[in-house]
Amino acid sequence: IATNNDSADEDGRKRGPEAAEKIRNYLLTWFSPESIIIRFPYENDFGDMTTDQILNWKKEIEPKTV
Repeated sequence: IATNNDSADEDGRKRGPEAAEKIRNYLLTWFSPESIIIRFPYENDFGDMTTDQILNWKKEIEPKTV
């Protein structure tokens, strides 16, 4: 799950962080806090990342199989 739009709108609200908080609270109805892992992108935005950075970030969030 990813949200974007971290810049403030004309009212000064940052919709991305607000959406992320709503998603987190929603997930907590089914999952324990310990099972929710957050991995931020390397740069401020995915659009600021290179293809290699995105692929490396994706590897970090993929579930590990034993």
